[in-house]
Amino acid sequence: MDDGPLIGLGLGFLVWLVIWRAGIRPRPARESLAFVALGLALSLLLRVLGIFNPSTSVVVGFVAAAIALTLWTRFWRVPI
Repeated sequence: MDDGPLIGLGLGFLVWLVIWRAGIRPRPARESLAFVALGLALSLLLRVLGIFNPSTSVVVGFVAAAIALTLWTRFWRVPI
């Protein structure tokens, strides 16, 4: 197994810990899970369709997920 996912999880936890200690509280867990699930789904869809290469599809998928969830919560005011 490659060490990349473990290093990514460790760095993600470190960033979350620093943000928490700074007094910034992250969004609710449901919204965060919806963001990650939608970002992964979009990136896998873009990769399978062959529109982007693998690294670009991850970036585009998560940017599109962030835009979609921001529009959803801002205009429809429906919590996820």
